[in-house]
Amino acid sequence: MRVLLVDDHADGLEITAKLLRMEGFEVVTAGCCLEAVSLARQSHMDLVVTDLGLPDGTGMQLLADLKRIYPIEGVAMTAHSEGDFLDGATRGGFARYLFKPFVFSDLLGAVREALGPEKLALFHG
Repeated sequence: MRVLLVDDHADGLEITAKLLRMEGFEVVTAGCCLEAVSLARQSHMDLVVTDLGLPDGTGMQLLADLKRIYPIEGVAMTAHSEGDFLDGATRGGFARYLFKPFVFSDLLGAVREALGPEKLALFHG
């Protein structure tokens, strides 16, 4: 399973990518929307896990751009707890969203839920 992980905080990006790789996921990282879309065009991704606040746009815009390329599920990460921001993320098509800081088991659960049992069965099969 290929996960596109997008966050403009380099330390968090590196740590999260490492933990997902330890769970067997192939992780491709990006620090902004433009880079993420470019990577998604180069190679198919099964899931995007993205921060909602990025230097060149929002995670909601990113997910919409990616869905114009091919079907993809998304998990949003945010440090914002404002209702309007999160309502927008939910309406934006994210399967799940997490509040930063989060524990890795919550992220792993969100990733598994977003991928769904069929894809996970292929992944572990």
